[in-house]
Amino acid sequence: MERLPRDLAVCGTFALVSGLVLWPPGAVYWTAVATVVGEAPTIGLVLLVAVALGAAFGRVTRIGVPRFLGGGVPAYVVGMVAIRLVVAPDSPAHLLWYAGLLACLGGGVALDRYVRHASATP
Repeated sequence: MERLPRDLAVCGTFALVSGLVLWPPGAVYWTAVATVVGEAPTIGLVLLVAVALGAAFGRVTRIGVPRFLGGGVPAYVVGMVAIRLVVAPDSPAHLLWYAGLLACLGGGVALDRYVRHASATP
């Protein structure tokens, strides 16, 4: 139980930084990729990278999905408030997009946990 606050802080920081790196507000570098391969494949690539990052995070930290989301959800709220105050977006699309990124990160953590348990079971 003594690790809980640290785990939540680590997960929240990872989720917040991952969201900013994967889709920086106001400076989306993925638009260059989208002009070459199209918007749908680009979004699919970003989501796939988010799942891979989540799986790598789960592998390195061995933190489960509940703790990941326990830190990730507050980080999402902080990030959305910051975007609202700093960027002042015209639409609420960022709420859904970053929620999707958080879900993919959490899905990656879950995928890692599943793979570890499946390989440990004879």
